[in-house]
Amino acid sequence: GVEVSHRNLAASNEARESWYKDPPGRFLLTSSIGFDSSIVGLFWPLVTGGAIVLAGDARDVDAVIASIREQRVTHLLMVPSLYRALLERSPDPMPDLRVAIVAGESCPAALVDLHARLRLGVELVNEYGPTEASVWATAHRPVPGQVIVPIGGPIPGVTVRIAGPEGDGAPMGVAGELLICGPGVVGGYLDDDEATVERFIDVDGRRWYRTGDVARIHGDVVHFLGRVDDQLNAGGNRLEPAEIEGELLAVAGMVDVVVAAVGAMLI
Repeated sequence: GVEVSHRNLAASNEARESWYKDPPGRFLLTSSIGFDSSIVGLFWPLVTGGAIVLAGDARDVDAVIASIREQRVTHLLMVPSLYRALLERSPDPMPDLRVAIVAGESCPAALVDLHARLRLGVELVNEYGPTEASVWATAHRPVPGQVIVPIGGPIPGVTVRIAGPEGDGAPMGVAGELLICGPGVVGGYLDDDEATVERFIDVDGRRWYRTGDVARIHGDVVHFLGRVDDQLNAGGNRLEPAEIEGELLAVAGMVDVVVAAVGAMLI
């Protein structure tokens, strides 16, 4: 469990009010309240006087589209793969939609181009951030024609840095592990001191979270490159291949197991 405090949540929400100039009138909640990104759809509208629209089964794209239209949704947040399915299924404009946020997966450049063609006037934002940083740490407004979509610059109150192989700061443009510092960084993991010590470190008197993500910084923009380990991300869910392998090896008659990601499929 990740120990997200009320103070962390307040800081995350305050940064959102500052970064976004357009507060949500009617926010579509597509994620379960057991999923970290739900705090965006729950608390951002409530503290700014907006309304929450429940999407129901987010796996039913037609139902999601119907909710957006009928409930006059102005803001939404979903994984890029779901947003692409929504655009492909409903190419006609949705007059009330003003802000579309994608997060939880890498945002493909093709999605940005598709959005630009079909949702003229709707702001598209690519957010990045782990639960350990209270769900967001950087954000970016992508434009069509980019080969790789950046995860953007730090949100208000957040500092990011790239750690080199020895743990020191990497030069501009050099890849390394992405570290996050700020009021959204949580206290640690519930009942897991070992993991807390490993992932949360003190540098120059400040507390940083080691994301395990490889990135590089160009100017004030961060580019996500992958993972330092073999952790996978599917629909915003973290998957540990070693844990899956351990469960499969417990099945009677199983001799050896290898779990690997092939394209968008896990085998």
